[in-house]
Amino acid sequence: MTRKDLGSWHCNAHSNNLVIVAEGKSESPRLLSALDLDMAFTKDGFVDKAARTIGQDDAEFKRLLFFESAQLMEVLAGADASNGVPQVAMKYLRDHSTPAAELAESLFTDTMVLAYLRAYTSHASYAVTAPAFDPAMHRAVHALIRLAIIVMADFVA
Repeated sequence: MTRKDLGSWHCNAHSNNLVIVAEGKSESPRLLSALDLDMAFTKDGFVDKAARTIGQDDAEFKRLLFFESAQLMEVLAGADASNGVPQVAMKYLRDHSTPAAELAESLFTDTMVLAYLRAYTSHASYAVTAPAFDPAMHRAVHALIRLAIIVMADFVA
């Protein structure tokens, strides 16, 4: 969630606020789980220090949820500055990319955004029947995520 504190916004919708669920440690086929909920709040528990008020009306809370959702979609689409690649290195990556790598990245990020929209919204245009859980595919995705973590372990953002 987002918290307004002293006139500024803090958003927890970043890829570094998600953690991989250990394979075989959950009944759920979920791959990721939320982390860093220290700034989370409910509509009734929202504290605005500047205005010295507690709670929000429905419209304001809905606006904040939309803001947070849009921020997370930005992260999933790869447009966020907290993606693990320092901004100074972005030009190098763009200059040394290939059309095939760019296509693969677009397919991956578009798939994540679409999956998020399907899971988070009830809009008819995103409604589809979810594919059956495939244990082999789940293990492969876990392996890919672990590989990404290993590859990025030596980089400091």
